Amino acid sequence: MLFDFGRPLGHAVLLLDLETRFSFRAAVESLDRLDSRLFSGLLAVHKSGVQVLAGATHADEWDRITPTALARVINVGQTGFDFAVADLGSMCSSEWIPVLRLARLVIMVTETNVPSLWSLERQLSLLRSVGIDSERIRLVANRWHRADDEPLEAFEKRVKMPIAVRLPNDYRQVSKAVNMGTALVRGQNDQLVQKFRNMAADIAGIPREAPGKRASILDLFSSKK
Repeated sequence: MLFDFGRPLGHAVLLLDLETRFSFRAAVESLDRLDSRLFSGLLAVHKSGVQVLAGATHADEWDRITPTALARVINVGQTGFDFAVADLGSMCSSEWIPVLRLARLVIMVTETNVPSLWSLERQLSLLRSVGIDSERIRLVANRWHRADDEPLEAFEKRVKMPIAVRLPNDYRQVSKAVNMGTALVRGQNDQLVQKFRNMAADIAGIPREAPGKRASILDLFSSKK
């Protein structure tokens, strides 16, 4: 399942073309009686099977909501699922430590331009300073071109960490999926789709899929409509 904690606004239900009556705020406001049954009633369900706790549709939904409260929501919500993902958006600060400490793995996504790599280096320093060790962090380079390898290699030496995944740039395909609220739908041999599938398998700790077979966690990236 997916917790959409992006700030100031969440985009998961929009990107998946879902409708929902509730957001994470409803879970926080029900913390004194929140259990797995109540939590499941707050979720939007994608046709792939992925369930989503929607994010904020108005910035003021964050008023008086703390990451500590969100960590309690995660503790309740994740119990009914094999895999739970929390999207924290691009705003990472020390106040998110209660949530980050729950994570088995922290995935940090960057582009290869100077401002993005500069920001990522400082976010890495923050995570390390609060006890999130490098073994729990995976770095992903988005919109990658082969010409980006030289600056990425320099970055890897500077932060003493590898870029675990390079997602090739395919602006047309991704823009279409975003604008239509659909999954990436090209075939098994499509490089970007295959990179996503492999990354999902590695993160989940399951074998990469054999040709012609798909594991359920990868359905969101499948070529089925």
